[in-house]
Amino acid sequence: MNRIQILPESVANRIAAGEVVERPASVVKELVENAIDAGATEITVAIEDAGMKRIEVADNGDGMSEEDLLLSIERHATSKLTTVEELSTLRSFGFRGEALPSIASVSRFEIRTALRGEDRAHRLTATGGSDRKVEPAARTHGTSIVVRSLFYNTPARRSFLKTAQTEERQIRRAVMAHALAQLDIAFRYVREGEEIFHLPAGDSLLARVTQLFGSSLAKNLVEVSGAERGPVVSGLVSNIDAHHGNRNYQYFVVNGRPVQQVLLTQAGANPYREYLPPKRFPALFLAIDIDPSFVDINIHPTKREVRFAPERSIFGGIDGAIRRAIRAERSLPSFWMKDGGTHGAGPSDGGGSGIMAPGMGARGTGAHGTGGSQIAGSDAIRESGLPLEGAERQWTYHPGKGGPLAHGGPSGPFDSHTGSLPLPAGAVEAAANPMSWIHRVDLTNVQQIAATFLVASGPEGIVVVDQHTAHERILFEETVHAIDGRAAQSQRLLFPESIEIDPELASTVEEYGDMIEKAGFELALGGPRTVRLEGIPASARGEDPVAFARRFLEHLAAGSGEERTGSRRVAASIACHGAVRAGDKLTREESSVLLKRLLDCEQPLRCPHGRPTFLAIDSMELARRFLRA
Repeated sequence: MNRIQILPESVANRIAAGEVVERPASVVKELVENAIDAGATEITVAIEDAGMKRIEVADNGDGMSEEDLLLSIERHATSKLTTVEELSTLRSFGFRGEALPSIASVSRFEIRTALRGEDRAHRLTATGGSDRKVEPAARTHGTSIVVRSLFYNTPARRSFLKTAQTEERQIRRAVMAHALAQLDIAFRYVREGEEIFHLPAGDSLLARVTQLFGSSLAKNLVEVSGAERGPVVSGLVSNIDAHHGNRNYQYFVVNGRPVQQVLLTQAGANPYREYLPPKRFPALFLAIDIDPSFVDINIHPTKREVRFAPERSIFGGIDGAIRRAIRAERSLPSFWMKDGGTHGAGPSDGGGSGIMAPGMGARGTGAHGTGGSQIAGSDAIRESGLPLEGAERQWTYHPGKGGPLAHGGPSGPFDSHTGSLPLPAGAVEAAANPMSWIHRVDLTNVQQIAATFLVASGPEGIVVVDQHTAHERILFEETVHAIDGRAAQSQRLLFPESIEIDPELASTVEEYGDMIEKAGFELALGGPRTVRLEGIPASARGEDPVAFARRFLEHLAAGSGEERTGSRRVAASIACHGAVRAGDKLTREESSVLLKRLLDCEQPLRCPHGRPTFLAIDSMELARRFLRA
């Protein structure tokens, strides 16, 4: 008996579905591409339960005959090519003939179609790829495909799907990607019976970006056009004054096909390296037109990735086109004044950074902590419970309690012959275990260096603190506690603000709404494209409320490093954008409060993203460095 056998068609289709149909968004992508290949000028995508219950893609394309309808769900049946040579010049989306049979094999599947110019329509149904039936139907020319109960017969695949919000977001991004690539086609997206967007055909790219992402993003875009070293590059990109906390506003189209490609991402980011702060990203809506023979579109089962033959020319073409565009636009970063001077890295005369106790908010207005300062003098410090006057200013800090600080010189006299300085008692222990002495530093005499680092000393050594990462850790733990138990304080706005947002951020508000509220925000969706902001966390005093809320939502939409749970994502986003920044000048009292509250944290050693909050240098190490040990 032969051990090697040809798989039954149903098994082969199920295996193919594992490659082609990864999630509901994969189904939407394949069906939309079929509609485009059919010459549609109007495409409607409607979903229920994030596509798990129902997906419908309807178009006004050419439609199919009864014979083609039957062949359409057969494996490797396609109208796109007949010879292998055509692969090198292919402009259509589909060509393998795997999508429809793969989708049909893992769903309850239905197609209604009518040829253009004919008054007859047909309906095909299938369950799990089997029980195929064809019967007369009624509809105008074009095709409607309905996919119900996706993955009903592959429960293991369903278990790997993300939350409904995440899956819906992926579907929406798939539709948006094609809408940005095919401006001559009208796109309509409906979720749970509600129209999310309806984009008319014939839009300019700028008009379509404005409809999808809002005017606040669109007004900061500049036009790109160029043809050098091979590819023709066109589209819209951010000026150097606008940047985002994630890559959600980056879309690439190669020969009309939306793609994901590391080379394109790197080429698009390269011109901004000298302008943007770390971990900030430009918006990129780029179309690259190149000879099809230089692009391999057959390297990925879902065709979402491509390979370029002249990679260097692609990189250089994109890089050069963007550089010319942003130089011609002559926009200035927000932290530069138009007269060529700077706002200044620190506060105005007599100002502090606006670290407000007990909220410990920061006033920084940008990635470089620019803008005018807000004074948070001794009154704010007194509110925090930090003693300021008389003998109370001298104290030793232990977790949760304080006491007098034992000042004094070294434990013995200075030896003028050897130049050695007797080390204080406990120095050996301090060198072996910095956490054994870190809580004994003098918090009443904290100095700031370069408007970025705080330095405090104690009997056994010195501590150097990164003020931004330290404040991030403080705000992170406070917000986590607020979400998990006691709600954070909120400061209401005198006049509520209406913020225009894109559907991506709207979904984020829906998904994390309860935790966002517990964290101190008072905001509510006013529709699929707006959010009403009535209050922000008390820790954000001095911030521009709208800018703070937008940065927070963008960061939250992109996820927060290694943080897995929703509450920790929300907390990490608030901490990242609410903390003082490098360049923010602090008063001595503010510095003391910051360091005290860091040492009060449960995990004071690192910020939520894993960066160290402080360095501890013990007296033995100092002695070694000065050749005294």
